[in-house]
Amino acid sequence: MKQNIKLSKIMDATARAIIDAEPKLTELDSALGDGDCGQGMKKGFTAVLESLSEDPELDAATVLKKTAMALISSVGGHPEQSMERLF
Repeated sequence: MKQNIKLSKIMDATARAIIDAEPKLTELDSALGDGDCGQGMKKGFTAVLESLSEDPELDAATVLKKTAMALISSVGGHPEQSMERLF
């Protein structure tokens, strides 16, 4: 169970870091594309945090599945599709 809690904490920290990086992601995407990457990533990883907050002791497979489903259901566009495939 400790490994499962650890994965939940890692995913939580990852989601928070991506959410905090929204301004920089938007800035970078504005120079290279349409500037919506940061907003999309923030939206997706906010959904991840909400999904994982329901049960802090999820097993590893469920953490990854909930992460993928939250991203798939909340985010669209090219860069975000790559993130969906990671989980």
